[in-house]
Amino acid sequence: VTSGATRIHGSFMFERVWLDNLAAALDSIIPAGVLSADEIRRIGTQVFEPSASLMQDHQIGAMNLQWMIEAAALHAGLAAELPGVVSRAVDDSHGMRRLMAVGFMPDGNWWENPSYQGVCKLAAYPAIVTAVYAGILDWNARLETIFLASYRMYAPDGRGPILGTGGEADTTVDNYAIQSLAGFATNPALAWVCHNAKTPGLYDLGLRVQLRGAV
Repeated sequence: VTSGATRIHGSFMFERVWLDNLAAALDSIIPAGVLSADEIRRIGTQVFEPSASLMQDHQIGAMNLQWMIEAAALHAGLAAELPGVVSRAVDDSHGMRRLMAVGFMPDGNWWENPSYQGVCKLAAYPAIVTAVYAGILDWNARLETIFLASYRMYAPDGRGPILGTGGEADTTVDNYAIQSLAGFATNPALAWVCHNAKTPGLYDLGLRVQLRGAV
């Protein structure tokens, strides 16, 4: 446990994976009662908060990396019950609300090319799902538009064009996210995905989580 700024990796893309995994681990361990309240507090204030804050100081705008940073911060803040970290991840000038407002186009697609859209969704969708379950974001027509966008753009086989270095894009992460939101879906198209999309197993949304008591 460190008393200063926490930085484990040389890249924020790896740092956010480290923090996300720690947050999921802490959230899974807490119900077992093996950590004292003081230990949880120290992990939160001396590891999670410094790591999240250091990444969040790196404000690059409406890019997939910003989603990676804010998603990891949100999960860490919820797991360790750090309201300041959660608030910054959601409401900061580069937080989730701002990213959703300026990064998703009117048709619901993320503004970057299809390959990077796929990269973005790997971070954005878990954060959005977690925020909906936690009562931070309201489920609404705009979110339905966002979650349906890929199905309108991609080919019938669920795959999109490969542009850039983000790799092949498909609807796998969309299927997982929508099925995780099945209890909220009212749009018939989303309901169809919930019922028919084939997924290999339960999606660990980065922090399945905070869904303690919600599922």
